[in-house]
Order: sequence, then C-alpha cells, then structure tokens
Amino acid sequence: MSRVIYLLGAGASFGTRNESAIGPYEKYQTGVPIVKELGEAIDDYLRTFYQYPLTLEHDYHDDIEYPKLYQELSWLRDICKNNITVDDYAKNLWSREQFTELTRLKRVLAMFFSLIQSTEKRDKRYDPLIGILSRQGGQMNPDASILSWNYDRQVEFALHRYDMNSVSDTHQLKNNNISCKNLTTNYLNKDKFNLVKLNGTATFQSSNGNILLEQRDINRSLFESQLSMKNPTLEVGLSFAWEEDPLFLESILPLLSNTEILVIIGYSLPDANYSVDQFLISKMNNLKSIIIQDLFAQKRKNSLKELLNNDQLSRYKRGYITIETRTDTSSFYIPKILKV
Repeated sequence: MSRVIYLLGAGASFGTRNESAIGPYEKYQTGVPIVKELGEAIDDYLRTFYQYPLTLEHDYHDDIEYPKLYQELSWLRDICKNNITVDDYAKNLWSREQFTELTRLKRVLAMFFSLIQSTEKRDKRYDPLIGILSRQGGQMNPDASILSWNYDRQVEFALHRYDMNSVSDTHQLKNNNISCKNLTTNYLNKDKFNLVKLNGTATFQSSNGNILLEQRDINRSLFESQLSMKNPTLEVGLSFAWEEDPLFLESILPLLSNTEILVIIGYSLPDANYSVDQFLISKMNNLKSIIIQDLFAQKRKNSLKELLNNDQLSRYKRGYITIETRTDTSSFYIPKILKV
C-alpha cells in the first residue's frame, strides 16, 4: 500500500520542443506530442516516408515504401486536425456504436505512438524520479506507485534503465508490477511499487500474451503487414476513460487505502475522466497532502476540489488535508519521505 501516489497526465510526457525547427520531426526533441499537437506531429512524421528529397519533379505518393501505413496515418492526421481532440472523435464513434471504426482509430493511434517513441527521445524528467525510487538490486521503493492516464511508454523507458533483471518484454511488466487496462496482463502487487496504466498503453499484444515494448520489435514493416491482414494478429492495448472496466478499477483499490500524499503532474483533470478520478481519489482515506504540479496549477486546484468526497472536503476545510500548487515543471516533484 503506497504512501505516495503519482497521478500523471499528458503534461508529464511533454518533454522539450524546438519551436524554430524546420526539418521533419525535429520540433519534438524529447517526450511525445500532446493531444492538441497530434495533427501537426503526424503531418511532420509523414514526411519521413519519402524516399527522395522533396522536389517538384516527384509524385511523392509513388515514393512511399509503406503505402498502407502512410494512408492510415494520413487518415488519423485528418481526424486530429478536423476535431477538437481525437478523444472526442473516439467518444463519438463509441456513442454511435461504430466499433469497427473505433478499433481502427485505436490501432492507428497506437501505431503512431509506438513508432515515434525511442529511448533517445524520451522525456528525461522521469529519470531522476525513477532513480530516487530505485533500490539496490533493481527493486523499487514500495512507498510509491504511479497511476498514469498516458498511453505512452515514457515511464517504462525510465524503469528499464534501472531494471537489472528483465529478460523479456513480458518479464519487464511483471518485474515492475505494471498493470494495463485493456491487456490481459495484470501484475499489481499492493505491497510493492506499481505502475498502473489507466488508459491502457499504446502498444500491442500477440495471441500468446507477449507485449511489444522494445523498440527492436516495433517498425513500419511490422505495422504495414498488420494493416494488410484481414484479421490482424496483434491486439491493441490502448483504451479510453469512458470504456468502463470495473474489475480493473477495483483491482487498483488495495494501493490507495494507505495513501498520504497525492502528487498530480501535468494533468488537467478533464471531465471525461471525472468518474474514474473521483472513484480513485475518494478511496484515499488516509490522504493528508495533495501537490499539483502544472503550468496552470491554480486552475487545476479548483477542479480537484470537486473530486474530493464529503469527508475529504471537510478535512480540507479544517486544514487536515493541504493542497499545494507548483508551476515549475522543469523536474518532477519528489516528497521528502521518498528521498530518505
């Protein structure tokens, strides 16, 4: 049962940007694009499909080595540019019971996030946090766990740097107690450090249960062949907040009963996630301190109060629960109890 729970949103994987960059995909130096950047980021990434330099003499579509993948990513780019967010479009498909199209959307979105991530471009702010939590022999501090709304693999990249014992992708999940909504693997252990992926993860699972995490297994050729199949062999591990999974949520509860400190990083507490956030936070009966680290932390504080249950709200008003805001996002906040 973790005394410290980290609740992560998209801002926790934002990384760094070079706004003056001109070349393909050079703007996104580290981390991953957030929702509002997806259309531009996919457009930028599509330029890397051209086999020849951009000149007026070429019909670029004839120069594409992976035409199906290019076509699907182009489709996703248009969706991202023509909707407020890709999540809104996905919710619309779900509401209208367009499940085939929803599966297609999740598959292509997971492919894009899988392809653009690499250990070289990871958000390095995770490294000091995981470093502090890491113990000798590769074990992690059981006083902390991470709940992440992000389906990127930025936390996993940092964990892998300190994992001495992982011999395979699936073993890495088990060794680090990683649980993902929408995947058959659930390795939650309430007495140890855990990483819980509330929206699943933007990767794939094979029929034998193996999870694709390593970059060596993820490439355009693999995804081109999957898109060419009538019945793809890889199941996508990505999900959305409104795709309910009560059993998965119930499995998280043993982590929360001893939580004293909640650290919310880069998370806007959106309405779409309200019911899940409220359910989880309301179970933190021992809560004493909440830290919100975000560029708009004060605004997030107002939203957070709506998630507290009646007892928590009463204790907050009487000063037994404190809420602290931090706008410096250059490094992740680490409570003192994790530094000793």
